[in-house]
Amino acid sequence: MLNHTLIIMAWEFYEQGVPKIKIAQDLGKNRETIILWIQGIERYGLLGFLERYNSSKKGPREKRRVDAILKRRVNFFSQSKLQDFGEFQNLAL
Repeated sequence: MLNHTLIIMAWEFYEQGVPKIKIAQDLGKNRETIILWIQGIERYGLLGFLERYNSSKKGPREKRRVDAILKRRVNFFSQSKLQDFGEFQNLAL
């Protein structure tokens, strides 16, 4: 089921007085997600929220800021330095 349909259903359940935790269980979403949806609908209205929700999902994803290979190298060297430091501490005792 599309999230737009779930958002509309969540709003209809909320208007009927269904508790947010029950809405989340019925729709298979987290309670926090339901709370954010309802707060957004209360602020912008149902159609306004759906437009904002739809427009936020458009566009290309942002590229990683740190290259994965570089990140692995940094982790490797930091782990090896920690091991060297641990060996140094054992020698000092």
